[in-house]
Amino acid sequence: MDRSLWDEVGSDVTDIGIGIQWFGTPCRCRCRHCSLESGSRVSTVSFDRVKALAERFVVWRDEQGLPDFAVDIITGYSCDFPQLPEAKEFNAAHGATSQFFPANGMRFRSEGELREFFGSLVEMKIETIGVTFYGLRETHDAFCGGKGDFDYMLLMSRVAADCGLERVETIFLTHSNTHEIPELVGLLDGIPARKGRSFCPWDYRGRGKSLEKDRATMNDFEGMQADLKRYLNLDRYASEAEWIKRIQAGRVPQKTRRYYLLTIWEDNVDDLESTDCGVMLQKLREADELLHQAIPSLSTLARDYGRKTGQKLYKVRDLEWKWIDLYLKAHPEIDAAGRFDDLDTVILWH
Repeated sequence: MDRSLWDEVGSDVTDIGIGIQWFGTPCRCRCRHCSLESGSRVSTVSFDRVKALAERFVVWRDEQGLPDFAVDIITGYSCDFPQLPEAKEFNAAHGATSQFFPANGMRFRSEGELREFFGSLVEMKIETIGVTFYGLRETHDAFCGGKGDFDYMLLMSRVAADCGLERVETIFLTHSNTHEIPELVGLLDGIPARKGRSFCPWDYRGRGKSLEKDRATMNDFEGMQADLKRYLNLDRYASEAEWIKRIQAGRVPQKTRRYYLLTIWEDNVDDLESTDCGVMLQKLREADELLHQAIPSLSTLARDYGRKTGQKLYKVRDLEWKWIDLYLKAHPEIDAAGRFDDLDTVILWH
């Protein structure tokens, strides 16, 4: 091994914040690509205990003189839960999360109930909802595991616009759905109040790892209508072959920002409540550094595991995770349990 992945981290590292993560709300969907691989586990820890832990980190941050260190309460699997106003108020005061509501996975409501719910979001000063589509009706419903979801997402988009909420659309691009994209975009263009739209392949994590055969390729992208291509950010998404070239040329920025995810479960909440906040972060840093020291650099991973002719589209982070997966399979002696699982306690690098 020539050097570790840790050498890819910039020397000027900034701790930008922590997310106190609570999976206390079931999701109505069961999406095939979901990053939460074991996403049926629901925390029985109360929201009040989660909020109290987040408040401890605010006190610690202020005592340490770290005004730019964000403290967020991150909730899932759905953000449709009774304490949403409390979480949004806390994050507006202490966190970095925007006034945004991801709508996928929320429970079915009638049109009248939706108007009432979206009105409550406006009262919380939420300005934008996020909606995700996987293709036209049959494709979408099969992908998210819920019959009727496609029509419900269209209804939500229309009602949200009526209530004064803007909408950000994510359309997942796959090898098998590109022929449906023009009609889907046409339907969505007929709904007002769109703030943004993006095409993206899914992340390489969770259940998305099993869908590699259907990952969109550069050929799929090139075959799309010219006016649709603007919705895929080619600085963020590129073919595996292109990313290898960028890595070899040193054109991939160093990671310099560190964000902590502290996930609260029944089996760790008592320990977390009795541990100093600084000690918690130090333990996370030490575990993260040990893992990084055991894994080769990004350039070495690209050399040893990258497909130099690969045309599938990825973010560089997803390719890194894919190559690390291959490396870890070849080195079972490395204990990486939970380190790439959103349901666990981890450090995210940016």
